Amino acid sequence: MNPAAGVVIPAYNVESYIGDALESVLAQDFQDWECIVVDDGSTDATANIVAAFTDPRIRLIRQDNAGVSAARNTGIDESRADALLLLDGDDMLHPTALGRLHAALIAAPEAVLVFGTTMRVDPDGAVQPGQSPPSQHSFVSGDVLPQMLTHDRVFWNGGQILARRAVLRRSGGYREGMTLSEDWEFFCRLSALGPCVFIGPQEEILRHRVRPGSTAPRLSLDFANHVPAIDVVFSNPELRDRFTPREWKRMKNEVLAIHRFETGRQHFAQRHFGDARKHMLTALVQAPNRRRTVLFGLAGLSLVLRRPLRGVPAFHSSEPTDD
Repeated sequence: MNPAAGVVIPAYNVESYIGDALESVLAQDFQDWECIVVDDGSTDATANIVAAFTDPRIRLIRQDNAGVSAARNTGIDESRADALLLLDGDDMLHPTALGRLHAALIAAPEAVLVFGTTMRVDPDGAVQPGQSPPSQHSFVSGDVLPQMLTHDRVFWNGGQILARRAVLRRSGGYREGMTLSEDWEFFCRLSALGPCVFIGPQEEILRHRVRPGSTAPRLSLDFANHVPAIDVVFSNPELRDRFTPREWKRMKNEVLAIHRFETGRQHFAQRHFGDARKHMLTALVQAPNRRRTVLFGLAGLSLVLRRPLRGVPAFHSSEPTDD
């Protein structure tokens, strides 16, 4: 009999964190699961740490380094579970995550997936200050494709969703070879396949570890790195045909502005104030809104002062910030 739920963990050089990820799976109050860890050619002790776990529900697959998307696809293909959660190797699940998600998926047979909330934690696992508690989180359910396309935060990490395995396979999986925003591109295709249901503002599902030096902020400094995902999404006829030409053009302009503004935000965090202002101004001209206007003004003031305004570089936005 197939496990009710599966956890797929792509892992590359996460020896300091993979044990916490697996311990969080073992701590679930819902026990009908399997866990597949795909070691993507790690050069540290990641695979050895996984192999030391003796629970037979945990399975280690080793492959040559092919990137996180390929590792996720391997796990999806190898899983026997009826529904899957895609947990990053440095993140952790709340002890009730699988149970709550599975119950919600059973209760919504029309849904392609269900999802819950996320809390950011520091490298040591401590919850980062300044976040709203999960009880105050609220997201739309149903057809969430318009929100996904424009980065209006619905779900943004595979560790906060439980999706039917058949749907994941029907989606075609992750697009391999994409270095930035591969999650966003995948989630746009996935959310186009049917209703996505928010399980409610309870305790968080995912504890997402924010680590300094992660790859995405560095890649985000070059706007050219954002372009491939945008081009793939907005050349997809299955997505485009859901909207009028006018709506599609508006959404594309908004997405271009979001990614351009994120480039500026990363330059701002690096104290490259001139580059930050240039990218933010481009975004503001392309798709003006109040928030971008305010932040552009702050960036301009920082350029005059030659220093970041206190607290501004660390703001958390609805712009894409894939860690």
